[in-house]
Amino acid sequence: MTLTLLFIQARRRVGLLNAFRKELQRRSISGRLLTTDTNDLDPISYVSDEAWQLPAGEHPQFSTRLLELCRREKVDCVVPWQDADLLPLAQCRELIEDAGTKVLLSPIETIKIGNDKKIASELIKHASSFAGMDQLHVPEIVEFVDLDKAGVLTGELPNSQSALGFPLMAKPLDGAGSVNCFRCDDQQELSVAIKKIGLTKAFVQSFIDGPEFTVDCFAGANGKLISTCVRERLKTRGGEVLTSKTVADPFLLAAAEHLSSLVEFFGPFNFQVIKNDKGYWFTEFNPRLSGGATLSIEAGWNAPGWIIDLLQGNELIPPDQIQTGLHVLRYHEEVCIREEDLLSRKGNAFNEQF
Repeated sequence: MTLTLLFIQARRRVGLLNAFRKELQRRSISGRLLTTDTNDLDPISYVSDEAWQLPAGEHPQFSTRLLELCRREKVDCVVPWQDADLLPLAQCRELIEDAGTKVLLSPIETIKIGNDKKIASELIKHASSFAGMDQLHVPEIVEFVDLDKAGVLTGELPNSQSALGFPLMAKPLDGAGSVNCFRCDDQQELSVAIKKIGLTKAFVQSFIDGPEFTVDCFAGANGKLISTCVRERLKTRGGEVLTSKTVADPFLLAAAEHLSSLVEFFGPFNFQVIKNDKGYWFTEFNPRLSGGATLSIEAGWNAPGWIIDLLQGNELIPPDQIQTGLHVLRYHEEVCIREEDLLSRKGNAFNEQF
């Protein structure tokens, strides 16, 4: 049996791709690891078995070209890694799966919650009202929609927001990662941030200081939580973790179990948390593999194995334990490609744009 997995817009996630390759080899399963991206200069394309250019999810031909690629290459499963592709992929999921390709993605309702910080915030407020969840908090959200006459861009702080006090975090409601997220220590910095984000898309929250955590989770076909791994983010750059370690945190494990009972997940998902003396502050959740999931996988959170089990119809078995105190120290590794090999290499098809 050969399993063909297609990772779309995989970019630099070489470590995650290698984790899937390692799991296939451990099980003595023949596998093809295919990737797509929007250009030919992403390193993942040169370590995958084959790679193609595919337009981003917002492109009007995204679903048509993805379907054509899945049919031609007999793809067993599509694995997304970019937030911007999740909703477009969810919208064409039925089309792809009717052609025989599984889409590793939570339901579209879950994607919409993850894409809207305000809706996600209300969900966490609801979750915190349950027994044992009183330590779970969410920073208050203040939107700037229709407040252009309230002095936001001219130097005066609107009354509805001034109660929060500086420092503040300005973010886009539909943001991903740390793109267009700004810490603002005074009115001038806030005004500049709002201009960059866009008045109708921006919101602010109190700045929460403290250790940051990513909680990697995996849900089976019935939405049941299979396993959770908590990682403390020790060093980040541009929203991407560089150094982290696995930790034991009973409250975050319980919170993951509780949240997964309120929202229907399928496959990998994660949420971000900041901890301080007032409790745990939820900042976002992402219904996809996290960028730093390689550490969780190494610690026993075997997402590649569970994905293979889903495709083979096997029962998903939780690990006996997750190793804590395991550190990851990420670094860049170069892929050097000759000019003549960029657009076409043997066994590849970058000259074909799906």
